[in-house]
Amino acid sequence: MTAPHWAEPGPTPVALPEFRGVLKVDPERIEGLVREMRTLVDDVLAMERSLSPVMLIESPGSDPVSVNAAKQSSVMIGNAQAYLAQWRQDLIRAAEALEQQAAGYVAVDRAARA
Repeated sequence: MTAPHWAEPGPTPVALPEFRGVLKVDPERIEGLVREMRTLVDDVLAMERSLSPVMLIESPGSDPVSVNAAKQSSVMIGNAQAYLAQWRQDLIRAAEALEQQAAGYVAVDRAARA
């Protein structure tokens, strides 16, 4: 695609790629992706659990700045745990959806060969 020349007003034609209507899916690659996602789920769960012992940060001092810093740190840890829990659930759902799609591809492929 080239930019239009200032002396040639109007739209510039753009060549679009052609698609032949063929979708190739490799179920083995999908299985590998699902395995990687399950490993990631385990890693995220480990991160969640590592934050559990530090739910409440104790203030190093009684001054307002130290108390507020400890309070805000506890809030951030709680937010991180909630984020990780949601991310883990999203990964689980995505892996399950991929497994279902892969099973569908395999079923269609077997039916086509029969």
